[in-house]
Amino acid sequence: MDESEKYLFDIHGYIVIKGALSAEELSAANKAMDHHSDQISVMNNSLANSSPTLFGKTGRGNMGNMLT
Repeated sequence: MDESEKYLFDIHGYIVIKGALSAEELSAANKAMDHHSDQISVMNNSLANSSPTLFGKTGRGNMGNMLT
């Protein structure tokens, strides 16, 4: 990763790697997410502490058991 990619990873928590998945693989992954969307649980613990800038309206969606 170059410095810009490292910075964006630090800010967003993910990195886009174009061409890593074929169109078919991406379609299958999206269908799996849609199929299991009822299993998304919202994490209610706040990581914002007292920062209004980091505070959100909902917690992060978690599908922690999808890959097991």
